[in-house]
Amino acid sequence: MPQRIKVKNPLVILHGDEMAQVSFDRVLEQFVTSKLDIQLVEVDLSAENRLRTNGSVVNDSIEELKRHGVGIKNAGMTVNKAQLEEFLANMPELSGT
Repeated sequence: MPQRIKVKNPLVILHGDEMAQVSFDRVLEQFVTSKLDIQLVEVDLSAENRLRTNGSVVNDSIEELKRHGVGIKNAGMTVNKAQLEEFLANMPELSGT
C-alpha cells in the first residue's frame, strides 16, 4: 500500500443521521483516511444529538469549522413529527427544580 500523505491541519467531520452514515463512513475510509495521515475532529450532528443538546452541537460544529477551516458534512435529515415524538419519548424527563 502506498504511503499516506501527511496533512498538517485537522479535518472536521460533521456526522449526520444513521441512514446516510454507512455510506459516509465508506467515503471517509476510501478517500480520506486510507489516503491521508490526518487528524479528524468529529462532531455528531444527528437529529437525536441536536435534540439532546438543545441544538448547542450546531454551534459547536460552527466553532470547530472556524478553528480548523475545513470540514465535510454528512447528509442530515429533517425530523418529522412522528420521529420527534419518538426521540422525545426516549429522552429523560427534564425538571426545572
